[in-house]
Amino acid sequence: MSPPFSAEGELAGYIAQFLARTIELGKERTVELNRNQYFFLGIVIILMGLQLRMVSSYVLNQEATKFLAERTQASTSNTSMVSFTSDIGVLPNKVINPPEWLGWCLISVGSVLILHSMAMKRPGG
Repeated sequence: MSPPFSAEGELAGYIAQFLARTIELGKERTVELNRNQYFFLGIVIILMGLQLRMVSSYVLNQEATKFLAERTQASTSNTSMVSFTSDIGVLPNKVINPPEWLGWCLISVGSVLILHSMAMKRPGG
């Protein structure tokens, strides 16, 4: 099977033509979300909210705990503990307790997105 372009010049020309067609000079292109995308986004956000409502706490593994400890500067005592325990290699696993309102908030936002998608016109119609 031969390549679709025999020379680099042809490939560069094709890319230039493609970019000229897709990028309108002087105008920015914006992506508009259609009905199906709003509906899908609403479903995903509702499911995330339901997960936050069903699970009371999340325990991070050793790699995530170490990553979080290196990136956050909570206090000097924690950073000295992190530097001491990073030499040993064992950190206590971080436990995240999301607030109750966060799950309800995500469920509400997802519901509004689904209702908004139902009020929009059908794609192509």
